[in-house]
Amino acid sequence: MLVLNGGDLMNELKIVSGPRVGKILSALLEEVLDDPEKNKKEKLIASARKFNSMNEEELDAIAIKAKGRKEEFEAGAEAEIKKRHKVS
Repeated sequence: MLVLNGGDLMNELKIVSGPRVGKILSALLEEVLDDPEKNKKEKLIASARKFNSMNEEELDAIAIKAKGRKEEFEAGAEAEIKKRHKVS
């Protein structure tokens, strides 16, 4: 779980609620999945600023990739839990 949420992003980046906030959160989650050490508020805000400076096409591409990565991660976590508890 990220240490910041959409409200934090809107406050820090001075942006309004909308799809852009979700796309930035998705991109941030992918960064944290790659490197859990990045799950610190100041690091996430710095990355969020970078993502917010991107145009819609760039951010969309990153968000799509991040969504796929999140789904892979969740599927792996679910499989591990089932294996651990001997559930099929």
